[in-house]
Amino acid sequence: MVDKKHYAQLNKGVQAWNEWREKNYGIIPDLSGAYLREANLIGAYLSRADLREADLREANLSKADLRDANLIGAYLSRADLSKADLREANLIGAYLSRADLREANLSRAYLSRADLREANLIGAKLIRTQVLGTDFTNAKFTGTCLEDWNINSATKLNNIDCQ
Repeated sequence: MVDKKHYAQLNKGVQAWNEWREKNYGIIPDLSGAYLREANLIGAYLSRADLREADLREANLSKADLRDANLIGAYLSRADLSKADLREANLIGAYLSRADLREANLSRAYLSRADLREANLIGAKLIRTQVLGTDFTNAKFTGTCLEDWNINSATKLNNIDCQ
C-alpha cells in the first residue's frame, strides 16, 4: 500500500521530489498501488522505488532514473519511458503495451511475463535482460541492442519490426 507521505512528496513536483530523495537517500519510497496516471515525472529520481501495481498509464517518465525499481505488475501502457534508466528494474508482469521505450536502458531488467505489445524499443538496450514469456507482438526493435537476453518458447515475437 502506498505510503501517503511519499505520495504527497511526489505530488509536490519532480524538483521537490528529487531534492527530498537526495536528503533521504536511505529511504526506499513506497509508491505501490499509487495512481500516477498521466503524471509528468520527467527526470524523476525513482531508483529503488516500490512501484508495484502503480497506475502509470500515459505517464511521462522520460529520462527518469528507475534503476533497480520494483515495477511488478505496474500499469505503464502508453507511458513515455524514452531514455529512462531501467537497469536491473523488476518489471515482471508489467503492462507496457504501446509504451515509448526509445533508447531506454533495460540491461539486466526482469521483463518476464510483461506485456510489451506495440512498444517502441527503437535504440533500447536489452543486455542480459530476462524476457521469459514476454509478449513483444508488433513491437519496434530497429536499432535495439539485444545481447545475451534470456527468452523461451513462451516469448512472443510476432510481427516485430526490426529494420
